[in-house]
Amino acid sequence: MALGAGAVGERGVSVAGDVVGSLIVTGDNNNVNLVVGAQQGALLEQLARSRTPVKRRREGPVRSVPPAFADSLDRDCEVRTIVDAISSRTPSNVLGPRGIGKTYALLRALNADGPALAEDGVYLYAPGPLDDVLQLMFEAWYECDPPYKPSNPQLRRDLAEVDGLVALDSVDLERDAAQQLLLAAAGCRVVVASRERVLTEGTAIGLRGLEPEYAVLLVERELGRPLEERERGDAARICSAVDGHPLKVREAVASARDAGLSLADLADELSGDEPDAALLREKLRAAGEDGRRLLAALAPFGDATVGKEHLRAIADVDNFDEVVVAALRRRDIRAHSPRYDLGVMLAGATLAGATPHPDLTSIGSRALAHFTAWADQNRARPSVLMTEASALVALLRWAISSGRWREAIRLGRAVDHAFALERRFGAWGQVLDLVHAAAVASGDRESEAWSLHQRGTRALCLGELTAGSAILGEAIQLRRELGDTDGAQLSARNLAVATRSKWLWRWIVHHSVLLGITLAVITGGVVAAATVGQSGHPSQSAGSPASKISNQSRSGSPSNQRGTANQSGTNPGGGALGTKTLSVSVSGRGSVAIDPGHGRCLQSTFNPAVTLTVRPRDLTITSDKGSINCAPESTCSATLPAQTTVTLTASTRAFWFGAPGCAQPQRSGSLGTKESVALLSPDTPQGGDGTSTTDTGGAAPPSTSTAIPPPNTSTSPQPGGSATCQITLDQSHTVGAYPAAG
Repeated sequence: MALGAGAVGERGVSVAGDVVGSLIVTGDNNNVNLVVGAQQGALLEQLARSRTPVKRRREGPVRSVPPAFADSLDRDCEVRTIVDAISSRTPSNVLGPRGIGKTYALLRALNADGPALAEDGVYLYAPGPLDDVLQLMFEAWYECDPPYKPSNPQLRRDLAEVDGLVALDSVDLERDAAQQLLLAAAGCRVVVASRERVLTEGTAIGLRGLEPEYAVLLVERELGRPLEERERGDAARICSAVDGHPLKVREAVASARDAGLSLADLADELSGDEPDAALLREKLRAAGEDGRRLLAALAPFGDATVGKEHLRAIADVDNFDEVVVAALRRRDIRAHSPRYDLGVMLAGATLAGATPHPDLTSIGSRALAHFTAWADQNRARPSVLMTEASALVALLRWAISSGRWREAIRLGRAVDHAFALERRFGAWGQVLDLVHAAAVASGDRESEAWSLHQRGTRALCLGELTAGSAILGEAIQLRRELGDTDGAQLSARNLAVATRSKWLWRWIVHHSVLLGITLAVITGGVVAAATVGQSGHPSQSAGSPASKISNQSRSGSPSNQRGTANQSGTNPGGGALGTKTLSVSVSGRGSVAIDPGHGRCLQSTFNPAVTLTVRPRDLTITSDKGSINCAPESTCSATLPAQTTVTLTASTRAFWFGAPGCAQPQRSGSLGTKESVALLSPDTPQGGDGTSTTDTGGAAPPSTSTAIPPPNTSTSPQPGGSATCQITLDQSHTVGAYPAAG
């Protein structure tokens, strides 16, 4: 399927594979249509004004509070505390381990009588990333025609207008993300239930095991009969062994009942130092071979639920329905009709590394194969795929942890579009991150480029232009290295559409060699033209700040400035120095790149003045000396010393690369986060310590405080031609030199 570049009106982009669907994404300055499903990745199209979605505030939120559980047992104190916190508009965090009764207490509180609970309220099952939790809240309070995905800034503004009660169950956010949630829902009464404390402010309501008298009542409920007097002491011992945890009590008693053990036998078995381990052994013994295979089929999913028919295919046991009934009777698994997950004891043990069956690896492989085939069959039905969203993400994580790289890639690429179309961009990001990790680990560069394209496009949709542009820059560079011209153009086109930049798309199409530089322009907001003169060493040492910044934007055209500078200097190695283009990310992410024009990798001297030039965009140069703001269609310049220190954020590796006319790769090492790198003119002079240094495309070797020593070989002048030298700082930041066109 070929889709035209309607946003820029210059050239169509060929997209291989069948498109599955599209989603409108709205932003502050740009509305786009996200088209997903194509083999090369998602495509962004400019949205026509006539297609702008309509948003209306609902009269009352959907997914209102469900009724409380009928079998009330204890938790009166905790319920009162939750109600008091809601009444005082204080955020509250109900916390405790899995199965301790958080949902039970939360629903009792939400169904209590009181003026604070009479207002509009919404209860949401809200595991997953912050983006998805906020989207759930948005969709609960707003009706959209058609459904769409607002960018993060827009979504937060819409939620700021909401007032009411918001109860979020099964939240698993980090504390900083939970704080962002509170800020987004500042007008709401917020109560969350989570395993760990996620709200740093407000009331924390920790749930512990049941009091002994209530725990013994729970034993009676599980047995379905009153306890005899002689059994009460044994029941108390059982409850004490599992710290009164309500589900553990029921699971232990259910196993004993099914095995024909008395409460005294069970109490004796749990009386050792490790009652959980003892109960786990008993459960696995009682399950039998088919039962253990059923448990192993659920193990790769951790505590996520799995649909019944999927479980049937993965477990591959005879008499499946009978095996499931027996497992439910022993409380080895839990039913969420028609779905299942592991019981509390087994889920905890599995997540801790226990193996329910020695054949777990092959069972996990069968799960991957099954879900991949199922995803392919339901590719055009994203809502169907999303019924297994939590299971899919959990299975991908298991595949990564088990070294099943290629299976993880296939599954991730088969389902990623569904997360996008169903507006679950947080989980979509998790899927893409897992595919990227698998691609890097397996050396699958095509899938690595695809995942970078998807991640960058997703970030642009969320309004994260700096991060998205940097990631798309990596995708473009890698796709060009692989000879995937169509894929590189698709990535570049998405950037042009998201930034509404017609001139950028035209320039990319006609100057494809400099794709990396173009992306750096958008990423950092700064493009600098470095002019090199005849002599002189840097006037500043590495690490010193810029000493001068001035606005020269009205002193002449960019071409006139560059022409004068180029004529004033000569290259001792022969050939014009040309225009040097430098881009710097001002937000800590992005890339730094240099276009050396006709420069070569030569030893040379240079003028101590470097001119930074901003290309036509609403961009800003910022330093400790001030800033320059540029209007569209103008050029602003700042004169800085030739050796200027900038700070890059890099987390993993750095490599020196060579090309014809340059030295061969010399040394490699690591660059720590936020370390200073001296940026020199494209022709690096003799080192101050008497050793020769090789031109690195305008990037001097990092200072000796970094883990990368200066190159230890020199390069002889090469007659004619151009060359490429670059240093790459992990996958998000690049300092590079590229040959100029012509």
